[in-house]
Amino acid sequence: MTVAAKPTKLGTAEFIAQCRDVLIPVPGTTLAYFSAIPLDTPDQDHLINDPITAFPPGLSTIIPNLRLVYVPYLERTEPASKDAPNVVISFQQPPQEIRRLSAFETVGEEAYLFISAGFGEDTDIHDVLFGALAQQIVSSSNAAFVAPFHKLVATELRNRVHGEVGDIAWDLKKSLLGLQSDEQKRSDLLKSYLNQALRDTVALYLHGLCCDIDLRANPKQLASKYIRKRLLVIKDHLPPPEGVGLFPSDLPG
Repeated sequence: MTVAAKPTKLGTAEFIAQCRDVLIPVPGTTLAYFSAIPLDTPDQDHLINDPITAFPPGLSTIIPNLRLVYVPYLERTEPASKDAPNVVISFQQPPQEIRRLSAFETVGEEAYLFISAGFGEDTDIHDVLFGALAQQIVSSSNAAFVAPFHKLVATELRNRVHGEVGDIAWDLKKSLLGLQSDEQKRSDLLKSYLNQALRDTVALYLHGLCCDIDLRANPKQLASKYIRKRLLVIKDHLPPPEGVGLFPSDLPG
């Protein structure tokens, strides 16, 4: 008798169909999660309990019915068509050049955020999680959220404030500050920079609600007084859950 081998790769739609009925709901929220990797108690706290309990309540309005799914690996593939997904779940480590750290897919009224848990100890899985969440928040946010942040960062640009929260935004900012002509190119570059700066700041905010913010001093780092102003703008739009503070002064005692 021939025993069919278990597949080593699954498309995201196929994986969702298999895990949908075993998602674990988070009491008191619209969130649910599933892990395709074994989780001991410390892992459960680090990957599930600590982040989810620190999610701002307003997150459920921006990304309704979020499903957080941890998988061994994510792999980029060549799409069969323009409508076909180009990411699959892999149970074997793919080559570095085609690995993805996260993927996002909407199915009906559910939003699935896939996080690769097998990328190695050189990458903080919280950075991956909060960075992926921040990207979706920025993509889904309205002008009421975006405009105050853009206004704040525009003031930084006029004052030629040095540094950024993330490396990509810093490279975009340097290019923007060095561009003297070509208004169309400047407009496109400004849009990319503002989106990246917002994404990085939202990721830092989410990380700060879950854990202590670790800002390593380096020549590219935005000064802490500017970071604080940015975080306060994000906090106004996405207040933390009750009992969770971003700064020590937010907590009683």
